[in-house]
Amino acid sequence: MNTKHIGLVSCVGLLLLCAFIGIASVTISSAEVTELNVHPEVGEQGEIVSISGKAAANEEVWIGSSFAISLHVSDGKYSREFGDIEFPKGEKTFSVTAENVKNIRVSLSPVFWQTIEYPLDGVLNATEGIATLSVSFPAELSGFKMDIDGKKDVKVYGDAVDTTTSVNLNVATSIKVIADSNGDFTLDINTEGVPRGEFLVIAGEIKKTVHIGSAESIPTPTPSASPAPSPSPFPTPTSTPREPGFEAVFAIAGLLAVAYLMLRRRKV
Repeated sequence: MNTKHIGLVSCVGLLLLCAFIGIASVTISSAEVTELNVHPEVGEQGEIVSISGKAAANEEVWIGSSFAISLHVSDGKYSREFGDIEFPKGEKTFSVTAENVKNIRVSLSPVFWQTIEYPLDGVLNATEGIATLSVSFPAELSGFKMDIDGKKDVKVYGDAVDTTTSVNLNVATSIKVIADSNGDFTLDINTEGVPRGEFLVIAGEIKKTVHIGSAESIPTPTPSASPAPSPSPFPTPTSTPREPGFEAVFAIAGLLAVAYLMLRRRKV
């Protein structure tokens, strides 16, 4: 590895440490929501789900969404790929929780035309059979505000506990919107990467269920109950994550961009 590459890796590592410190302090709050509507309530993969509702005028509203699926275990391992997951611009949070597992790891692509796997040094070990990876974005590092948006392919995989034949996986997101002067808010969600089954939408204390695929033919389990997005939009795990995980996957794209800019400045 030449000197330039060593410098780039060192810079990325330093910024990654800053990302962990910054992301750990993120707190989510949301206005009181008095009305929540979703359309359609039954749709197909790839269809846009339009969300609207009422809150206090000009207030922040966090709209959460989640789905849960059961993964088959083969030779002691589990995996699931989600293609073309749409990451919207703006403030958002993401969480993945796996139950009945020994560990978890994720991959994200494309990131600068490559696939990034995290944790970088291997799998994240579970605590009492549960592993959770989460992230909040945008993140501000060294004066740079970094975001990730657009369609990404995400793969979740790892080793299951010895006695299980299936792994429960819950994927949750929350996106911030601002109500207008009348208290109205709207958001469109692309369901292209969402598997067939029940898709939960939450705003404030109100929950709505969207069926991806016909409601009569849904084989997947009902998503676990999720608390309102204030103070946290995600299902509360029964154990605390032992170390930062999923955030680095989404941070890497921005970190590499910052490191590249710093490297170019040194050349000038």
